[in-house]
Amino acid sequence: MARALDSYSCFMSDNYRFYQQKMAEARSRRGGAGSATLSEQLQEILDTVRWCERIWAIEERIDRESGRR
Repeated sequence: MARALDSYSCFMSDNYRFYQQKMAEARSRRGGAGSATLSEQLQEILDTVRWCERIWAIEERIDRESGRR
């Protein structure tokens, strides 16, 4: 099974990998899976998604303005 995940991971976008990294950092800051309520965990996920979307929007604007897209 792990091999299937590894072979699939090469097809994921860089954005998804970045999102995974940010969520892992958020979980490690929290200090454990059971220390936050479900509502707090959901808020944390949504905050991370919003942060990633802001970064991607900035990157897209930079690419557009530099003529890379």
